[in-house]
Parts: sequence; structure tokens; C-alpha cells
Amino acid sequence: MDTGLRTSGIALLSLAVLASSGCATQPTPRQTPPAVAAEAAAVPPESGKAFVPPTSLHWFRVSAERRALFAQAYRQATARLPGVDSQEGPWAVVVDADETVLDNMAYQERLARGLPPYEKWSQENWNAWVKEEKALAFPEAVAFLNEVRLRGGLIAIVSNRSETTCKETGSNLVKQKVPYDALLCAKLVNPNSGVDGSVDTNKEPRFQWVHSGEAFKRPTPIRLAVFVGDNIKDCPGQSQTSFTADKFGTECIVLPNPVYGSWDTRPYVPSEGTP
Repeated sequence: MDTGLRTSGIALLSLAVLASSGCATQPTPRQTPPAVAAEAAAVPPESGKAFVPPTSLHWFRVSAERRALFAQAYRQATARLPGVDSQEGPWAVVVDADETVLDNMAYQERLARGLPPYEKWSQENWNAWVKEEKALAFPEAVAFLNEVRLRGGLIAIVSNRSETTCKETGSNLVKQKVPYDALLCAKLVNPNSGVDGSVDTNKEPRFQWVHSGEAFKRPTPIRLAVFVGDNIKDCPGQSQTSFTADKFGTECIVLPNPVYGSWDTRPYVPSEGTP
């Protein structure tokens, strides 16, 4: 997830700068997108009817297209490695966590079913899910990261999970046999409030931290081979309103996420010819 897990989004890989922070996170939860909430509400939990998942969740869980796109994306990311490992000096890849390496659709299903305490997304129930350490790893991601490790590269996971759940995130990754060298999570916006609230989802400082070598406790800069994530912001300098198309498929690799993302707060634009 880009900002934590709100409700379910898109990933990237890139050959560029990495930034700074505590531990890793991918999504910082957000609110359930209106379309998802409406679809889930169509079959209330107490109705006794069979659960009908939101279309976005259904697609992510069962479609061959989703699996094909993940295989394609990680194959593109792997193709970046031969030209990098033949050069002198340390190098690394930067990947997002949620919906890039870790699959949180079980949490999204809880939100869609709407049973307490999952009536809607909250920082509290998202953090509770993270602390269960039950997210499964995408096999394509594990295969890619193992190849990076085999070629002598470093792995930075830059996530928007709260730094308060970074330890559990690391433990979850280890359980799923996901190799990594640095896990950079998002810092709390108000760390002294006593409440585990919103986090700073800007990954740019952490990208730079990786690039400088500091994230790996190295004294010299690190060459960045590729960025992978499910959000446009998982690629340095990119956003919903401004992105450089020729970076994608090369420096940045994006994964599909129709469930949640930085896109879901943008106003809908009707199709041409719509009455």
C-alpha cells in the first residue's frame, strides 16, 4: 500500500534515489473508497446472504490477469539486474511492502465484510492486522529478491506502515522468507501524542537515505537498479498529477492495485459522451 492500508493499489521499481526513515511500511491505511464501501454494503453481514466481494477485491484475489501482470512486472525488474551487477560498487533495489511484496487482501476482505471491528478502515484495526503477522508473500516478489541477493545486490523495503509496527513487519517478512537488508517504515506525524495516528507517507527522504548508503550503514552512495511498487509514488519524483512515462518499464516497475492507492482520492472524470 502506498500510505498504509486503507482498503486495497499499485507498485513500482526504479533506478534512482531513495529516502530516509525508521522501518518499512507500504500502506498507510486510508478510508475505504466509496465504491468499495457501497459494494460491500449491498450485502450486509446480518442478511444471511452469501458474501459478495467488491469487484476490485474479487479481481485481485482470483484473476489470472493479476497473476500475469505480477509475473510480467517482476520479469521486467529482473531484466534490469544484469547490467547493474557487472559494474563496480554496491547497488540495490527498492521495493514497496504492501501489495508489492506482502498480500493484505485478507485484511481487505475483513473490511468488505464489515464485521466489528472492521466496519471501516482505521489506523487501529490496520495496525492490529499488521501485528498478526499473517500477510503472505507474493511468490514473484520472493523470486525476484532472491535473484537480487544471488547477484550481490542490496534490498531496501520502503513502506508506509507505521514505525510502531515496523518490528512486526520485519518478523512477517522473515516468516515469509523474504530477504531484505533495510526496512524503512513511516514516521508518526505526531509522535508525542500518545496515539498511534497518521504517518508521514512521503517516501522521498527515505529513497535518498537508501541512495546515500546510510540505510545500509554504508559510507558511500549506492547505485539504485530499480524501484518496484503498486503506487505511482513508489517511484521517485512521480505523482498522480505529474509523472515521467519513459521511466516506467525501466527504472520503475508498477504493479496493479484496483483496491486502494493514491488514485482513490482523485475526483472521478466522466467518460466523453456520458449524459
